[in-house]
Amino acid sequence: MGLRTFGYGGGREDIWQAEEDVYWAPERVWLDDQRYSGDRELANPLGAVQMGLIYVSAEAQGTVPDAHDPAQRHAPMMATTDIALIVDPAYKEIAQRFHQNPAEFADAFARAWYKLLHRDMGPVARYLGPWVPAEELLWQDPVPAATHPLIDAADIAALTSTILASGLSIAQLVSTAWASASTYRDTDKRGGANGARIRLSPQAEWDVNVVSGVARVVAALEDVQRTFNAAQTGGKAVSLADLIVLGGCVALQEAARRAGHDVTVPFTPGRADTTQDRTDVASFAVLEPTADGFRNYRQKGHDLAAEHLLIDKAFLLRLSAPEMTALVGGLRVLDANAASSPHGVLTDRLETLTNDFFREPARHRQGVDADVGRGRRVRGARPPHGRRALDRHPGRSRLRVELGTAGPGRGLRQRRRRGPVRASVRGGLGQGHEPGPLRPGVSAGDPPAPGVRAPGGRRCAVGGAARSR
Repeated sequence: MGLRTFGYGGGREDIWQAEEDVYWAPERVWLDDQRYSGDRELANPLGAVQMGLIYVSAEAQGTVPDAHDPAQRHAPMMATTDIALIVDPAYKEIAQRFHQNPAEFADAFARAWYKLLHRDMGPVARYLGPWVPAEELLWQDPVPAATHPLIDAADIAALTSTILASGLSIAQLVSTAWASASTYRDTDKRGGANGARIRLSPQAEWDVNVVSGVARVVAALEDVQRTFNAAQTGGKAVSLADLIVLGGCVALQEAARRAGHDVTVPFTPGRADTTQDRTDVASFAVLEPTADGFRNYRQKGHDLAAEHLLIDKAFLLRLSAPEMTALVGGLRVLDANAASSPHGVLTDRLETLTNDFFREPARHRQGVDADVGRGRRVRGARPPHGRRALDRHPGRSRLRVELGTAGPGRGLRQRRRRGPVRASVRGGLGQGHEPGPLRPGVSAGDPPAPGVRAPGGRRCAVGGAARSR
């Protein structure tokens, strides 16, 4: 086309076969339409449906020359998108401006093409090659580099004591650290703890963060940050992003200590804090978690079962099945459920890092689903006999029943029941002989589909099948 390019960055991974677990829609009959309800509300987890009808003008029959045979003539054809450019007032204004300013159009096209080809590559720091543009682009979720001296071991020890004396509970620190880190999506490398966007819009207004009291924890950690930084010399500072993660590590250490384990959770500083003007609010809005099984949270409107949504979340976080299982059980006993929901907690030793969640056998009756707040439980599930935690879980969540009864889930639960907690905390989850990341649609009890393998050639272990967005 003769238009200049804006830039290019390498670093993509190759996928050698099409995904077999993509959720296309609920229809099973050709030209059926079951993806809408009410006032054309699109079913979850579908993101959009595009239309590209072509209109032919009968009045202009024979006015357009054939591309290959000048002797032939055709009727002009226009797609609905073409018609919108000359009929819709907003699009017409843009089209006319580009027509009158070809240089502006060339720049806009080059930028849009660059965004299209690089949108799923994550931060610009991941781009490789000499043609990466130096300009900072908002859609790349920019975070400034941490140029100040980082905190050292002595500083970490001092901050640990300050956090423990701040009045924040283990549950609050763990919930906030999870809320910040679990926004990460491995599919496009967006989200995560770096940048501390949990204190900015739109994350600060997300329902799951509001009901969990994240703002109060962030405000308390900001006080710790201001006090520490004001006392430093030579430009040394701690970012709020680092402090949120450190708070989660401190909480885990204290929870393990209450369980009788003296462990040190590794922490590495280096994160930075971004600003509101470097955050695309509309773009980040799509990262809002409408379901998070790790926190027993689920908004209304989901057609997929809670356990399937859990696996989808684990897939986005690139967690293995053992990692997912350990995190669910650990977050439950640490009282990290959204809005401090008691469902599925299954312990009377809250904020203590035990494997109580895995020790209670999954004795339950067949029941029907019933809505509980923003999630679901299994009505009629028998609570653990003779436990003071009885009043904390009037019904087991579907996720708890899945881990307790499904073959793969039960095996993973029994491993965490027998194994020491300290190994998961000190050594890091997913090391050694752990399976690779989860893939929705693959079950540990199923034979692998042709070519479906986890990284390293190991088949993924999953507690049930699900379809991904």
